[in-house]
Amino acid sequence: VLEKDAVPGGVWSYHENASGRPMYRGLRTNLPRELMAFREKPWGGDGKTKSYVTHRQVLQYLSDYSQEFGLKKYIQYGCRVCQLTVQTDFGSSAAIVPEGEQSWPKIKLEWETTNGSEGGGTIHSD
Repeated sequence: VLEKDAVPGGVWSYHENASGRPMYRGLRTNLPRELMAFREKPWGGDGKTKSYVTHRQVLQYLSDYSQEFGLKKYIQYGCRVCQLTVQTDFGSSAAIVPEGEQSWPKIKLEWETTNGSEGGGTIHSD
């Protein structure tokens, strides 16, 4: 996993006075944490705590998840993807490139299928 920021948490990592980021100090999620949770690590549903959690609680959940499942060793911080080449040697391939709501670059994707035909296009979230 390549992370643009130098610290864990992506969009959930709040930085005081950071411009161009969708996070703000008092933010609570607009979805209940029970829906946001990963299947392998249930979150909430105890009836005692609030379902709509703060950004700090989301950040802690993600940190706990990556620690519990040994994912931290696979994450590199401070990275910027400038080019993506997908190899299709194994019959199929996929790449997930989450740009985020606040990112501007468009990504041009070109590919060749296993039968030699070409495809491609430019994608963006908006």
